[in-house]
Amino acid sequence: MSKVFNTTAVCIPEEHYMVNIARRLQEIKALVDNGKYFLLYLRPIINGTGNYYIEAETLEQKRTDVVVDYRGEQYIIEMKIWHGQEYNTRGEKQLAEYLDAYHVNQGYMISFNFNQNKEIGVHEILIDDKKIIEAVV
Repeated sequence: MSKVFNTTAVCIPEEHYMVNIARRLQEIKALVDNGKYFLLYLRPIINGTGNYYIEAETLEQKRTDVVVDYRGEQYIIEMKIWHGQEYNTRGEKQLAEYLDAYHVNQGYMISFNFNQNKEIGVHEILIDDKKIIEAVV
């Protein structure tokens, strides 16, 4: 009997293909322990076709939250916890500065809002010639 992939029940090494995921589980645990949940979703998307950098430093020695290199393009991502509109506006301006530093015109901001009356969704913001796509979750 040849081996098969089993995705619905207990795997038996003699009957099913097995993959040692011990190293991967350690990486995932480190991400979760450091509050980097977003990156758990990002890695499989860019797997083998790009890289991402956490707190990458700009030439001005500022730190972006995440920079993704994917198929020859760079994506700048800023992540913020909602602490009011003024704080959020500062985060948007900060992201626009990062976009200047990386010479790109579009960036992404993920705002984690834990208020019960929050307005979730995605919207676009223009700051000078920079377009920011902000997702509020």
